[in-house]
Amino acid sequence: MNNFKDMMDKILAPIRIEGNSQSEAIKSYSKIEVPKPIENDSKEELELRYAEVMNKLLVDAQERDSIDVFYDVVTWRLAVMAHRGGPKAIGNILERFGAHLGSLSEVADAQLEADVLRWNGRQLN
Repeated sequence: MNNFKDMMDKILAPIRIEGNSQSEAIKSYSKIEVPKPIENDSKEELELRYAEVMNKLLVDAQERDSIDVFYDVVTWRLAVMAHRGGPKAIGNILERFGAHLGSLSEVADAQLEADVLRWNGRQLN
């Protein structure tokens, strides 16, 4: 993207409706090749699919040394989702965000505990 205006045009494209429906704007905006969904995908299959796409984008951002741009885009999309969904959506996003942070903290704490035990010549039960 040549400048900030071009970047914002790309970011805002899915929410702008200029003669097209919102779904048409989103379809025309999307340039990331995503595999077609199989009908009746389970929640687990969808989570894997979405995580795979996000991981590819994250790796791309890291390789281009543009993680700050990636964070901006991800948080912008969350803000758009929250704005459209209203207070209930905002609550759901924050609740899930907190739960994910809690899970990460539990894993980090357990790893630290295991490391301390190993350093002291002991093992976990």
